[in-house]
Amino acid sequence: MRFRVMLVVVLMLPGCSIRREHYSSELILFSTISAQPLHDTIFTIELDGSNPEQLIPPKNRQSYVHASGNSLREGLIVTVHQADTSGKVENHNVLYKPGTDQWKRVIEQNGMEGAGYLSPDGSRVICVFNPESEAVQALHPWIVDLRSWEAKKLTDEDSKPGQWDGSVSWRSDSQEILFVRLERVGDVITTALMRVSASGGVPGSIVWTRCGRDGGLLLS
Repeated sequence: MRFRVMLVVVLMLPGCSIRREHYSSELILFSTISAQPLHDTIFTIELDGSNPEQLIPPKNRQSYVHASGNSLREGLIVTVHQADTSGKVENHNVLYKPGTDQWKRVIEQNGMEGAGYLSPDGSRVICVFNPESEAVQALHPWIVDLRSWEAKKLTDEDSKPGQWDGSVSWRSDSQEILFVRLERVGDVITTALMRVSASGGVPGSIVWTRCGRDGGLLLS
């Protein structure tokens, strides 16, 4: 079986004893993608490379392709890759608390979901999402308040065909996010690093690149 590392996150775990008594104050959290369908999983490992452990093993026709969090005690945002009885596979982001084995879906409405990213203060989640009701299929950042569970689109703009957002990163004070926007128009692909306030608004471009069919690359 072949695995590929997809995510690395350092977790702060002061006094945590959810899975073993010898936790250090920090762990690395990472996901792996299996060559076998629905066998993706989440691992933890010490900073010195010791004690790798499978945190969330695949089960019941579902696997785990992404995880984000600040500590195991507070919980993780986990992207669940799940197949129904007809064989249709969908992604859903859930709040998972390892200590109590509680699972709660972050966005209840149906649609296409990418990865979820927990804010540094643990109060909100950014999910890249496209509601089923949208005529245009395009992933954009949605923000979810974990106190009220209100979910809304973060960027104040219309969706465009061929436009996809992802690779979200929170600012350390939880007041702004960065994300990568990929847009294809004809034979030209534009990739931009974007920023937007965590309270919402029109995103701004920090830097972008454009690649044409001839392989030429333009950076601005």
